[in-house]
Formats: sequence, structure tokens, C-alpha cells
Amino acid sequence: MDSIRYLRIIILSCLISLVQAPPVFNYQAENDQEAWVPKEYPPDIQVSCVDFLGNVYSSNTYVKRDLGFQGRLGRHILLSYGDTMYSDANYSDTWRGMTSDSIALATHDPLIVVDPILNDDGYPPQFCPLMDDLNEDPAECALGITNIVETHPGQGILYFLLNHRPDGNNTLIGAGVAMVHLKHHTYPPKPFIKRLGQYWWDAKTEPWYGDICAICWKGYVYAFGHGGVENPWVYLTRVRHNEATYLECYEYWNGIDWQQERLNSAALGEAESVFWQINQGQVVWSNYFGCLVFVYCGRSGCSILSSNSE
Repeated sequence: MDSIRYLRIIILSCLISLVQAPPVFNYQAENDQEAWVPKEYPPDIQVSCVDFLGNVYSSNTYVKRDLGFQGRLGRHILLSYGDTMYSDANYSDTWRGMTSDSIALATHDPLIVVDPILNDDGYPPQFCPLMDDLNEDPAECALGITNIVETHPGQGILYFLLNHRPDGNNTLIGAGVAMVHLKHHTYPPKPFIKRLGQYWWDAKTEPWYGDICAICWKGYVYAFGHGGVENPWVYLTRVRHNEATYLECYEYWNGIDWQQERLNSAALGEAESVFWQINQGQVVWSNYFGCLVFVYCGRSGCSILSSNSE
């Protein structure tokens, strides 16, 4: 990016749409009798505001970061980021180096994070690693990552998108999966990651599954991905949470049902899609609204999308 600002935490809602989600029941008391009553759907979400809490800083290093996603492994909240620029106490623009992604741990203060791993110069290293044996040069290759999804206690997966970008010219190579786990014997606990191959889905011929976000819901991991450079639609794959590290176990939404056969992006359009014209974001369960809520960045802003069935 031409200019990478400090990451800001915001609470906002601008645009509301609907997709499917699970039926939800809300506890209510009626005539002194305890009763379970279905919540009204769609929820009435009538907020339109932005509340800037401030800039997010690391407690043990100086960096400027791009993007930001939240995941959980056990009781720890892990924050995954995009381009991470090394800086100083004044957050100057003097070049000191960068990585294409990094990881941090959340604290009780929403504006303070802890970087669990630092290099010899005191900066967070690349979290999702480039592969030297495949000639992935850090001067030319980058890895975009989204949120970590827990699949077993203390273990999970992370989706990545491999980008070859010499001189700033992007050529997306493929989307893939990495395994992540935490070692708890030190504080901060250190996350470790292992890519499962160079990539799984060819970016030239298949959707970029996981490059928007992923969620574990009712025993399945769902991964949302863009359809391609010229395709404005978003597509979906899913896998049982305990099989998420096996490519052959993934299913693909074809607009009507789930199928084992992988989708060819050249033949895809609106019929097979689940969203249109969105960038990255995150799906979370809202106890308040009683549904899944998808907060994401659009082409010209941010939006909220709610969901209430499988």
C-alpha cells in the first residue's frame, strides 16, 4: 500500500444484508413461567456510526500494520495481520524492513497487543513462512493471511494466499492451508505454524478459498474466497473441523448443494456465489442479535451482514 496507517479499532455498521443462519431461541419469562421463544428474524439493526477507540500499539515492539483478523486457540486470542512495517518509538517512516504478515496476542486492553516472537532486531518475523526450498524469495513473494480457526484444543488452521509481487506487480499464485498450535510453557505463549504445501487451490483457475475469512460452525470450517481478479463474486468451501488439513475432504458450494468436485473459476458466476463485491472481514456469533454477523470491508466502506440458518 502507498501508506500504511496504524491499525484502528472501530465499531461500525453501514449496510445490512441477509444470508442463511441457524434458528436461534431467546430466553424470556412469560407469566412467571420460564419459556423459550424464537427470536425475531431478521434482527432490527439500526445503528450507523463509527466509534474510534484509538490506535493499536504493541507493548514490546514498534510496528505499523495493515489489515487485522481475530482468532482463538484455547483461551488465547490471536490477531493476524497483513503487511507489517518496522518502525521506531516515533513511528517514523524511515525504512527498517517489513514482513507480509505477522501475528500478535490480544490483551485485556483492546489498544495493546503483545508480539509473542521477535527477531534479533526486536521486530515480529514473518508468521506464515515463505518456503526456501520452493525459491519463494521474500523480496518478491508475499503471503496474505486471515483469521486462525481452532479445530482441536490449542490447535487450528489458517488460510493463506500466495502472491508473487516483484516491483509491486501482483500475481496471485494460489490459496492454501497452514496448521497452527500454541506452546504454553512460556509467556507470552508462542504460536507455531506449518504450511501444508505451497498451495492447494490454483489462483488462476479456482477461487481463493479463505482469503476473505473463515469460521468454525456446527462441526464444519467454512472458508470464503474471492472468485478471481475479474470475478466480483465470492465462493464458499467447507470441511469437517477434524479433517481441515486434508484437501480431499473439502466440499464446495455450487449454488444448490455441496459437492466434492472442485469448482473451476472460469465457469463460475452469480449462481454458485454467496456474496458479491466484498473484501475481507470476519464472521462472528452475536448473542445480542441471536445470529451470525459478518462484518467486512466493501469496495467503498464497511458493512454488516446477518445470517440465521445453516
